[in-house]
Order: sequence, then C-alpha cells, then structure tokens
Amino acid sequence: MTKDGCITFSEGVTEWLEKMEQTQKVSTVANYRLKARKYFIPYFKEISVSQITPEMIDEFKSFLLHLGLSRKYLSNILSCFKVLMNYICATYHLANPISSLSLRSYTEQEDAKKDNIVEYPIDKLQDVLWSETDITKTGILLVLSTGIKLGELCALKWKDIDINHLCIMVSDTVQRVQINHTTKLVNMPCGHSRSLPISPKLQPVLKILKREPIDYFLSGGTTPIEPRNMQYRLRKLLVVSNLPDITFSALRTIFIQQSINQGMDVFTLANLLGVSNIDHILTKIQSSKSSSSTSQNKCTNYEIF
Repeated sequence: MTKDGCITFSEGVTEWLEKMEQTQKVSTVANYRLKARKYFIPYFKEISVSQITPEMIDEFKSFLLHLGLSRKYLSNILSCFKVLMNYICATYHLANPISSLSLRSYTEQEDAKKDNIVEYPIDKLQDVLWSETDITKTGILLVLSTGIKLGELCALKWKDIDINHLCIMVSDTVQRVQINHTTKLVNMPCGHSRSLPISPKLQPVLKILKREPIDYFLSGGTTPIEPRNMQYRLRKLLVVSNLPDITFSALRTIFIQQSINQGMDVFTLANLLGVSNIDHILTKIQSSKSSSSTSQNKCTNYEIF
C-alpha cells in the first residue's frame, strides 16, 4: 500500500493474477503473467493505482507502439491491460482511467484489411503443397481444408486421424506455458473437442505418411512440434517457392471465406472452427463481401479441393 492507503499497481497485478489462477486456464494465466512481468510492472512499478491517469495510459500505449511489436500482439497486450485495470478499479472502488479510452492499437477496418486474402495467389500455393507432398505440406493442407488451429495441428496424433472414415478428432492443443518460472511445451484440452472431415484427396497421402498411433502427426515422434517451429517451416516453404508471406491465421481465414462462398451456414462453420462466439465469423463474412465489391476477387471460383 502507498502512504495514502491505496493499493499500488504491482500489488494490484499480484492480486489479479492470483484471482485469475482460480478461474482461468493455466495457459491463459501464463499469458497474463508474461505480459505483466514484461510490460505492465516495469512501466507503472509501485505507483498508486489511484494516481494513474488517462494521459499516463496514452503514454503507455505510445511506449508499446515504439517497441516494434506486431499490431495484433499490441492489441492482445492492451486488452489484457484493460482486464487488469477493470478488476483493480472495481475491487477497490476506484475511478477507472481507461473507461473513456479506446485501447485498440488498430481499427476494425485495418484488421479486416490485414486479414483480406483476396489478392493472395492461393492457386500457386496449392500447386506447391501438392507437389512432392511431405508431412509439413500435408499439415498446411489440413489447415486450409479443415480450419484446424495451429496449436491443435501440433497436438494431433496419428491415433486421432481416421484415414478410412476420413475424419480427425480434435481434443488437444499445444502451448508454451510458464510453470514454476520454467517455460514448458505442454498438451492441454483445446476447449472445443470436435470431429473434422478430411478431403478424400488427402487419403492416399495420409496412408503413405502414416506412423504409429502414439506418434505426433507433424513430428513423427513422441514429442510435439512447437507451433512457432511450424510457422518457421511455412515461412521457409514460401521463401523457397517465391510466394508472398502468409500466416496460419490467414490460412484459417481462407478456409472461412471459401466455406462461406460455398454456402456453409455460420453455425456449422463455428462448430468446425471450435468457436462459441460467431461474431468473429460474421466479421470475416463482412470482410469477404466488402473485398469482393471493391476488387477483383481471385478466390471467388476457387475451391480448396
């Protein structure tokens, strides 16, 4: 506590993290703890929470913007900070300095533009993926054709893949979490267990690549590949193939937009993606419609398989 009896920022962070441990997943708390240790506490330190002003928060936002972080990660940091401040101010009945501020690091329009893939040469990417297909290319094809998340793909084992009935059972995800000051790669429930259909075109490829049921799909062994390593594999493949950069998140966006173009209803799509809130999908639909009306959509007549 400060001399005026008000809680300090670092004390508030500690209390908030302890509260989050009771209600949130281990990976979520680890994410919060990392941001607090790396960004929040070093900036605000032992200042009284009652002394934090909107101007100070604007300065904090400017500080983050100059760190060279990606826009998406900046939004994640600021969203986490907003949750933290809401908790402290509500618990101690303090005026909330962020209540009248927008903490988004970029607008919804910029976000939609960033995720717009209508200009991406998807047909060329497909040609590369189907040429001399290996486990990495097959994994990318699974993302394009099922919308599976990268962490879920890394957690996939051969026992989860039913080649004969052409389906995948998704139940786990791989994440890096901090446990007792040590960062570990762990398998944990994904939160939305579901069955995903596999394209028949992948069946012969999967039969050739198949390994023991206990082996992880991507690594071929008993230890999973880290999601960031799979990102490196994708980036290397794009460089070698002279293709523009694209992320796994954007590959899921391609799956969403193509599913919408082919007439899939939004609730079925939400179940396949493993999301309970359809707002994200509705945003993608609007983005797809806007892009189609303002530019020549190179993906309109394109089918993933």
